[in-house]
Amino acid sequence: MTESNQPLVSIIVITYNSSKYVLETLESAKSQTYQNIELIISDDCSTDNTIEICRNWIKNNADRFVKTEIITVESNTGIPTNCNRGIDISKGVWIKLIAGDDVLTDDCIYNNLVYINENENMKIKILQSSMNYYSNYFTDCNFIKTRSLNDNIISDNNITAELQYRLLLRGCLVNTPSVFAQKNIYINLGGFDESLSIEDWPMWLKVLSSGIKIHYLDKITIKYRVRNDSMCNENIDNKIYNNHFIRERPLYEKYIYPNISFCEKHFLQIHFLRLKFLSRYFNENKLLNKLISKITTVPFWLYSNCYIKIIHLIIKQRLKNDELY
Repeated sequence: MTESNQPLVSIIVITYNSSKYVLETLESAKSQTYQNIELIISDDCSTDNTIEICRNWIKNNADRFVKTEIITVESNTGIPTNCNRGIDISKGVWIKLIAGDDVLTDDCIYNNLVYINENENMKIKILQSSMNYYSNYFTDCNFIKTRSLNDNIISDNNITAELQYRLLLRGCLVNTPSVFAQKNIYINLGGFDESLSIEDWPMWLKVLSSGIKIHYLDKITIKYRVRNDSMCNENIDNKIYNNHFIRERPLYEKYIYPNISFCEKHFLQIHFLRLKFLSRYFNENKLLNKLISKITTVPFWLYSNCYIKIIHLIIKQRLKNDELY
């Protein structure tokens, strides 16, 4: 990579009570083979010693980066707002957001920029890549799987942003922790939606609906930690259902329902009512409740899978017939 192709990259570490893992994240930023990096730590009012750990680490490692900065707030604001704070103060041309418990591979920034420079004709503004999943710790024995999109139609070189948007309306197919994007994309689209508690899916829907395609690099750039102590653990407190579907509903109402068919919209609304009912009356982790849940899931699972497969077939046929051009 030539000197003229080495733009400033902002690595923004998003933290909240990340004291147990954040040092690994920071060390992975320090270990980048690409050099022209600023490091920003955006903390969302951690109640543990995350900030103290980060400040001590910065004292000893600040000279590795062009610039370092830690920002925090006096009250918890949520992930979307925390991401926006980091982006707003960043100076980089490119942004690499990373959670304070995940890890960048050593060549993460380098590989992203090399791919962008080698495919200059594509005018890439946002890029995702493959990632490895680990259970709690980044060791070989804790490896779970690699999430690659190489065989997924969303990564087809000829697919358009409009067709990617259709796919994303039916589920978030983006490897969010791996995303590498120009800062001006976030700024021009108003950043992450702070009215929602889910940050990634609505952001990528905004990107695609604006006509910006999400490209794909078939290289592993991220190690993603699946934590047993995560609030996303679906069996937490011995419950079958957590509150994830409650958090998703505003997203559906704002971004999904207005852009899908009448039948699909109402089918999804019935699905949410089903989840609400089951979470209220059949949420205890017992065999009968699990059986009821599985039986009532079948029609929704069949409908959803059939609908998504039909959409995939239509898109594949369009790509095959070169109707995009």
